[in-house]
Amino acid sequence: MKFNENPLKLLDDVSWRGDHLYSVTLKDALVHVNELIDSPSSDDHQQAYNQLVRMQEMPMAEQQRLRMWHAKGRAAMAISKLAEADDALLNALDIALPYASFHELDTPMATEAAIACVELAQLHQRVQHWLGRYNDATESLKIVLDLLKQIPAEARTAPLQSLELRALKSLADYTFMLGLYDQSLAYLEQAELFLMTSADPIYEKACILWTRALLYRWRGEADRALWLAQESAEIFARIEPNPNIKRDESARARVDLAVVECACDAANYFATGKAFKAYRAVARAYLQEALSLTAAADNLAARGLAALAQIRFERLTTPIGIQRHHLSRVERIKKEIHAAERANDLAWMLAAYTEMGREFEAIGDNPAAKKWYEIVTDRLRGSEMTSMGVWASRGLRRLSSQGAAL
Repeated sequence: MKFNENPLKLLDDVSWRGDHLYSVTLKDALVHVNELIDSPSSDDHQQAYNQLVRMQEMPMAEQQRLRMWHAKGRAAMAISKLAEADDALLNALDIALPYASFHELDTPMATEAAIACVELAQLHQRVQHWLGRYNDATESLKIVLDLLKQIPAEARTAPLQSLELRALKSLADYTFMLGLYDQSLAYLEQAELFLMTSADPIYEKACILWTRALLYRWRGEADRALWLAQESAEIFARIEPNPNIKRDESARARVDLAVVECACDAANYFATGKAFKAYRAVARAYLQEALSLTAAADNLAARGLAALAQIRFERLTTPIGIQRHHLSRVERIKKEIHAAERANDLAWMLAAYTEMGREFEAIGDNPAAKKWYEIVTDRLRGSEMTSMGVWASRGLRRLSSQGAAL
């Protein structure tokens, strides 16, 4: 995993420097390891980590220990030692938080410490995200928001102001993954209030609409979800590229896929007729766009999800009972399952398992459908990705109700 952030910019305050263990030599050593971490070389990252492991046993001033833990957290992230990164960043926060008094932030040092804690909590949140610990990631972001609210207005630079928007959006994402849909919606509503603090407000607005669409789709409101997803997709299509702003390059394709899924959800309510044809036409148009975008992108998971959406769409447009169509779709889904398992991409895997369940359910092979839906629920047991199992769980309930009716 690559990670590149500047070291903490804490003031070299007299109350820190006065510590009898403060060392100029150690200060220079910490500057050097941060330079290694910022290097693109994985060998440099490993070298920095090794130096920090040795360094942590040395006696040092509290400020320098804070910087050491921060650097070790960054180095561990760079070489994918996430448990070590978690420990290091928590140690750094334990040192920094007492200096960021929420009631005495009128001193330069307290303000600097609060800003440092924001960075540490952000890093900790990212580690928790990579570990799939969405509850812990949520707690780290709450620390970020609490600290941001306490920092004096004159110290709230543009990056800090836009950070509040990003933190709220991330909280919406995590609570969505945890299945806390009302909380997620509330965070999105708060995030919208900070859109004008962003350097890229139109893009951020499109992302918020996209998450709203997912929320309503998961809650079973297909038409409302479709409308929001289309609005988001149309905004993404109008956004001009900006080399000075970092964006999620796969976002537009994934929003198009959200439109496809919403349109397929709505079409499933109808077997034939004008409404069915209208939803099918929407799905076809956005699917073609998504397939084109993902074919040109260097993102295997995005291509895989587009292929699964295409398979789902084909079930709307081809007779279900034709065996050769069914066998072809099964083989293509198997291909996506194998690719997702090789990539160890859980979201992609779950989408493929769910699609296999839908395929067998569509032809009336309920035992096979049940097997694939249960693979999803089994894989998610003990996981915090609650929302990723919604479609398989609903499939199992449908099969159960059909069995009860018989």
